[in-house]
Amino acid sequence: MLIVATFFISCSSEEEECPDTNLPYLRLSLEQKSNLKIDTLLIFHDNLADDLYEGSAVTDCVMIPLNLNADSTILNFKFTLIADSLKRYTDTILTPFLHLFVDSILEITDEVKFIHSNKIKVNDLECGFITEFELHSIYYTSQFIDSIYIYDTLINSAEKNHVTIFY
Repeated sequence: MLIVATFFISCSSEEEECPDTNLPYLRLSLEQKSNLKIDTLLIFHDNLADDLYEGSAVTDCVMIPLNLNADSTILNFKFTLIADSLKRYTDTILTPFLHLFVDSILEITDEVKFIHSNKIKVNDLECGFITEFELHSIYYTSQFIDSIYIYDTLINSAEKNHVTIFY
C-alpha cells in the first residue's frame, strides 16, 4: 500500500504544464512608408469590448487572435495623425478642408479582413488540441494603409511575423 501511494505522489509531482500554444496568434508588424507623424494606432474589432492594440504605429510585433468560429477575421486599424502632419497630408478629398484640422487631430480608419481556414490538431493526450490557421488572403481599405505583405500563410506559432502592414 505504501508503494502505491508513493507512485501516485511522484506522478503528480512530475506533471508538466501544457504550453500556451492552443491558440496561435497572427503576428504582424507595421512599417511606415509615409513621412507623416502618427500619434497612435488603435486596432479593434467591432464586436469586442476591449481593444486588441493601442500604442505606437511603428512596431515589430502585434499579436492578433483570429476567429475560431468563422473563416475570416475583420479588424479596424485607426491611425491618429497629429496636427503638423496634417499640413502634408495631400489626399485630394481632404485638401480643401485641411484648414479645419490645423489645430486638431485627424483619425483615419482602415478595415482589414483576414481570410483563413481553421484546422484542429491533436497536440498530445495531456494537453489536448491546438488550432492552426492557414491565411489565404487579405482584403483591406486603403484610406491610410498602403499595402500588406504576407510572409507566412501557416499560423501555428507566434515566433515569427506572418504579415507586415505598410502605411
